[in-house]
Amino acid sequence: MVQKARIINQQLSDDAFSDEVISLKAKVPVLVGNGALVKVNTGVGISTESNIQTEYKKAELLCSLPYRPDIISDLSIMPVQEPLYRFLLKNFDGAVGVIPYYTLFSEKHGLDKNEVVETIQMLLEEGVSFMTLHLTANLNLYNLAVQNKRNIACTSRGGYCLLRDAKINNRHSNIIVDNFDIILKLFKKHKAVISIGSVFRPATIWDALDEVQLQEIDLQKKFISQCDQAGVKVILEGLGHASLNGINEYLKIISKIKVPLMPLGPVPSDELIGFDHIGNALGALTMAKSPWLSIINCLTRREHLGGVPTIHETLEALKTARATAHVINCSRSESYMRTMETTWKKRRVSQSCVVSGGLFGEAANGSCDRCGRECPFNVNNNR
Repeated sequence: MVQKARIINQQLSDDAFSDEVISLKAKVPVLVGNGALVKVNTGVGISTESNIQTEYKKAELLCSLPYRPDIISDLSIMPVQEPLYRFLLKNFDGAVGVIPYYTLFSEKHGLDKNEVVETIQMLLEEGVSFMTLHLTANLNLYNLAVQNKRNIACTSRGGYCLLRDAKINNRHSNIIVDNFDIILKLFKKHKAVISIGSVFRPATIWDALDEVQLQEIDLQKKFISQCDQAGVKVILEGLGHASLNGINEYLKIISKIKVPLMPLGPVPSDELIGFDHIGNALGALTMAKSPWLSIINCLTRREHLGGVPTIHETLEALKTARATAHVINCSRSESYMRTMETTWKKRRVSQSCVVSGGLFGEAANGSCDRCGRECPFNVNNNR
């Protein structure tokens, strides 16, 4: 049922909103933007020798689920002989995203220009759908964050790689910005999409919409304009931690940026340790006030507990994000709602609120004694 809804509504959105929708290339093209259904992105990634097999099992399971994500991103920070993104390109029918310099960065040498550009070219030739590029990794902004005594100056791993590289190699700008003209030509040639990363997204609700973030948003606008002039489609990555009021204010600030939004969260409280998947759902629902909310990232309960998410935690995060996207999509598309009529029809026929199925194919117990003789389904029966 979920897979059918995904394909049918991709086509409906494409017919109706082609000017405002970006197509992420994949075996089943993934449409994002104003008018398309909200999509779900799940991350996997190899960080140590010990988690290689677990991440492959995780990726294999994610590819096969009936409620699988629409997008899977390979966030590996350790190079391996057979990268996860290649496995995904072979086995996943949705879009595949990467961050091209995670596995290239060295604490001793930083990054090498030729290696970065060649890796981006190789990834595009192999068929990845999009890449996140942290163009706003700017030492001036970092220094401003320190000068202003921002609570947490920077929480972006990709931003860290580029900022550290700039310091190690005495660069005036970051290595991606320095080579952006070449990179844009490669993306245009391969019809791939750039996600404009958010290096200074707030890591606490108290940093949200401070001077540093506002200046970063201005930089993101500049790079979006540059991509547009080069004929390259973009997604805007944004936010992190922000209160519900902060999320609403952020949406006002970016209201004139007409590109798909992919927030990292937003997490509306710093106190949800162990329950960040719930906070992620609440933040995404608030972001849904913008028709440009396009991709919900899965956030696991392990986000602030430390360690790599287990397979169970990854599936829990996926289900939470998928349920959130489903609720938003029901409010945005009656056509989508019509593909989800099975459950209430089962309840009507069986005269019971207990039925199997739903988004995740859950099996019901078959009977219910919660209400006893006061079961509302019995109101017209002589029981």
